[in-house]
Amino acid sequence: MLQSLFINNIALIEKLNIDFHSELNIFSGETGAGKSIIIDSLNFMLGAKTDKTLIRNGENQAVVQGVFDISKRADIKILMEEIGLEEEDLLIVSRLMSVKGKNEIRINGKVVTLSMLREISHKLVDVHGQSEHFMLSKVTAHLELVDNFAKSTVTKIKEDFANAYTKLNNLQKELGAFGGSEAEMQRLIDLYSFQVKEIDEANLEIGEEESLLEKYKIIMNIEKISSNLSGAISSLSGEAGALTTVGSAFTQLNAIASMNDKITGLVERLKVIKFECADIDESLKDVQVDLAFDERESDKITDRIEQIKKLKRKYGADVNAVLVFRDKAKAEYDKLTSSEELIAELKINIERQENITLNIAEKLSEERKVKSAELEKYIITELKELGMENSRFEVMFKDNERKTMTKTTGLDDVEFMFSANLGEPMKPLIKVISGGEMSRFMLALKSITSELDDIDTMIFDEIDSGISGKIAHVVAEKFIKISRHQQIIVITHLPQIASTGDCNLFITKAVENGATKTSISPLSQQEKIVEVARLSGGNELTNATLAHAEELISHYDKIKEN
Repeated sequence: MLQSLFINNIALIEKLNIDFHSELNIFSGETGAGKSIIIDSLNFMLGAKTDKTLIRNGENQAVVQGVFDISKRADIKILMEEIGLEEEDLLIVSRLMSVKGKNEIRINGKVVTLSMLREISHKLVDVHGQSEHFMLSKVTAHLELVDNFAKSTVTKIKEDFANAYTKLNNLQKELGAFGGSEAEMQRLIDLYSFQVKEIDEANLEIGEEESLLEKYKIIMNIEKISSNLSGAISSLSGEAGALTTVGSAFTQLNAIASMNDKITGLVERLKVIKFECADIDESLKDVQVDLAFDERESDKITDRIEQIKKLKRKYGADVNAVLVFRDKAKAEYDKLTSSEELIAELKINIERQENITLNIAEKLSEERKVKSAELEKYIITELKELGMENSRFEVMFKDNERKTMTKTTGLDDVEFMFSANLGEPMKPLIKVISGGEMSRFMLALKSITSELDDIDTMIFDEIDSGISGKIAHVVAEKFIKISRHQQIIVITHLPQIASTGDCNLFITKAVENGATKTSISPLSQQEKIVEVARLSGGNELTNATLAHAEELISHYDKIKEN
């Protein structure tokens, strides 16, 4: 349910805060006051396409924010969680648009995409007006409406069908995993066999590549390493090398060590240095021996590294990933080479599941047709009450002779057919119905389904256009009926409908400091009487017009009580 709406810099509106009643909210005002701006603002907030011309002249950006109570809407909370939003009892939608092209959408403070907004908003609000009927704009929604009307009897069947269809789909996917045709299966067997053989013949080992790369690094720098090693060895054990020099110093000091205690300590240190230099010299010579790569060994290391790289390019990021791929390919190979019995069993299970699923789908289709016949009668009755005496309506089920199930909805494709005038054939409703007729059709539909609908808020924009008198009373009573189950927001110019409001809001337009501004104010009970009198055509309010307005309001208040 929409609790409040904040509008900033939309068309003639500079800044507005609107609080809504949970049942029937009525907007009225003089012609040209800007009633349509409210709908434009709501549509913008709910995700409708728009352009920068909606921004108030002279301003840089426009913002619309709506606060919704979703405390009883578990489905919306689940959807919020699915798109990464925290579950809360209040849902705050904010949409910003700037003249520089900046657009921002937030839900509960978190930035979301337009598609995320639309996914949620179509569960929040349904807008009906002279040019907008979101619910009926697509033929695919017609089946949803039928199922919604038949909810009490088809819900369980739909659940059974969905489960059966999912099971069938899983079995078909399982069969498809075998490759489908025999030729495709053989192609996969050959492919998996080649992949396993290629990896097995490589005899890969974990850590081998790292060791080879280390050797390859040495090969690439062998000349520099050999030269420096030779130089280091010469400096240690060559003529006048460190070992000779240190050894000479040791011999000379050792000869006099007994004559001076301080020299004794130095001799011991030289002895350690002498042994350490000798050990380093031996170690360097061992390294020098190990560096004796021949050309064939170098080529062998290079080829092996290239072989591993090739396998990695084909099968995985590292040797471990390649080996994992090999195990999976072997499993698929084993599965396919022993698949004849499995495939035969799967085909039997699929045929059995197809029959089960088809039986449920036919049962669902039969129930839909029964309930559609009821819906047709209800709609025609409602339309006659709304002054469309000669209208005809039919839920057309499109032929499905092959009994194919291509969707999770079952066998059925339906489309609403309509004729407004006597003698005219019925044609697709969305192609032939006029704006005024569509408005009344939607009101008829909502009168029947309001208790069943999941959407909490419905908006009717001048749905009363072209009606008066008795029909206006009928429309007013239907609004009251619907509003007992759903929040209704109506923009009207009829006194009968204005009289029904649980909350009446008056729209005015005025010039301030050279700029035109639209404003909205809630009406008190006395102000509501005055507004109903004005809408009744009384430019000059008299005691009689005011008394009539008060009587009209009292009449609808009694209907509400009942």
